Amino acid sequence: VVVESAAQIADGDLNSSFLEINITQMNPSVQREYTAEDLEVEALFEKGTTKLTDEAGDKLREKLGFNATSVMDAVMFDCPYEMYWYCKGYINTEGKRAGFAHGLNGLGAGGLVDDEYTKLLIDEESTITLYLPVVKSYADQRYYEEGKCNTKLDTEKTKAASKAAKNAKKIVDDAKDFTDIAKLTYYRDQICDLVSYDYEAMKRASTDYGDPWQIIYVFDKDPTTNVVCEGYGVPVSQ
Repeated sequence: VVVESAAQIADGDLNSSFLEINITQMNPSVQREYTAEDLEVEALFEKGTTKLTDEAGDKLREKLGFNATSVMDAVMFDCPYEMYWYCKGYINTEGKRAGFAHGLNGLGAGGLVDDEYTKLLIDEESTITLYLPVVKSYADQRYYEEGKCNTKLDTEKTKAASKAAKNAKKIVDDAKDFTDIAKLTYYRDQICDLVSYDYEAMKRASTDYGDPWQIIYVFDKDPTTNVVCEGYGVPVSQ
């Protein structure tokens, strides 16, 4: 789900990075009800509410075999182009670096608890939610709020950025018959011809994390856009 959605976002076909992963589709054999004892916690819900306690939520994700950090690490490693819009340097309102936010939806609410609030029930509508922050340059500015986990994208900007992927593919295609060493040399030379090191981006404390660290500025054929260390490294490695 995350990889598929990331590709749609990168191509400008999806305008939201709020994602939902259906629990029963992810794990058809999932246990359909849990007690506090099953999760080894004192209480399932916050007092007087149907909201899962943080401890119960963490334990439930363990039971489901879902680790959001591992998922995001794998996606970032395997799909650097598809994630060019993702703000992995997002700083939350508490001043902490947070690459994403996640939660559980349809659990302990909307009738998904038993009458005595002693069991957590999972049905076909229950989902794990992921909120993936969008870097400011690709965010829909109508909804953008500084310091928030912004999940709305400007699809005009992402559609324009997707052209860079076609330019990169042409470079790969042009070298398809080269030896491995010749391919790497050709890729290196092409990248060095396309961009220069963006020293100004490194000097400016106000520079938003985004394109200077990503693939797009390398292959957009715009001589005014350049990259720093990661912007060189990611295209070569991929």
